[in-house]
Amino acid sequence: MPEIIVGFGTLNPVRFKEKGCDTEFSARIAGSFYIEDYPVEAFGQTDEERKAGLKRFGEQAITEILGKWDEFGIALASEGSAKLESLLNEALKANGISGRAEVRNIILADEVSELYQKQITEPLIEARKQKRTEELEQKLQSVEELHGVLREFCYNTSTHGMMAGSGSVYHRKIEWKDDGMVVYTSDRGNGDKSVYRISPETAKKVSDFVSEQKLAALAKLDIKTAQVFDHFTSAVIVMTFDDSSIGGDAEHMICLDCGASGMTFEKIEKTVQELLEECKKTGELISSDISREMAERIGILPGFMGNAMMGMGMYMAAASENEKWICSCGRENFSKFCTDCGSPKPDGWMCACGTFNKGNFCTECGKRK
Repeated sequence: MPEIIVGFGTLNPVRFKEKGCDTEFSARIAGSFYIEDYPVEAFGQTDEERKAGLKRFGEQAITEILGKWDEFGIALASEGSAKLESLLNEALKANGISGRAEVRNIILADEVSELYQKQITEPLIEARKQKRTEELEQKLQSVEELHGVLREFCYNTSTHGMMAGSGSVYHRKIEWKDDGMVVYTSDRGNGDKSVYRISPETAKKVSDFVSEQKLAALAKLDIKTAQVFDHFTSAVIVMTFDDSSIGGDAEHMICLDCGASGMTFEKIEKTVQELLEECKKTGELISSDISREMAERIGILPGFMGNAMMGMGMYMAAASENEKWICSCGRENFSKFCTDCGSPKPDGWMCACGTFNKGNFCTECGKRK
């Protein structure tokens, strides 16, 4: 157990610069020292004086470290905690103090938060995405997956909430039938289901995408997906091939677990969503069912479908009064539920860095809501 625990922090924002950026930012830092032994006399005569002295030492050390932060090449707000702790530990040791430092908060000053997001955080996120894409491409070059004809392609999403009953599912599937017909099925899992006949040209775009992007091979790679522990939507791509022509199974199913939707395979999922939307918009609707829940949601009374247009008008009028939000499936909404996949409006906001938050500042990068 440490002999003494001292909280430290900067009363006022401390100025700093990031490597390669001439803009001067400022931030408040807060943390704790867990001290086992230290030169007592050097910090005061009483316990209160010593604690105050150690607090001042922490503030001075942070100010000195941030004064040369541009030397380290690490983004302070998004990934600087570990480096800052390491440098504070060095400062403790240099002053004859045995213990360790823990950084709890790095909060950008309000006036520089948006500028930091634009100049530092967003380019960093894009660089990480680009690096990940390049790594995946390199891995895929050494992997070969030989399959027969693609018979089914499914994009399944599931919304997970903290409260019981807040989840939802959405299944979208393309099937190549034996008679040559290709159908697209949109099923929200609550009785709302529509089936479309799609053209061979549109279906070929999907099968070509699966082949060109090597999605079957990608599913075999050991890839760590992004983790989210609050309200989020997970996605799975399921492909079924007829491998009988190459000596395999007639129904060879392969699953690509995307993890939290739009975070690990963002470009792939976005293209899949666009292709499926094209199937829906250009296809011929051949059957459609609507559940009582959805009917009540948009104001259509069961058994009185003649009121559908009136109910939809009331629904859209009410929706226009609410705040706009973007669902994880990509649909822009104004109502409490996504009009495309049926997911509930999340209680919080998604930062550009990919972190879901409930407070006024991002817990990952510090950006203001």
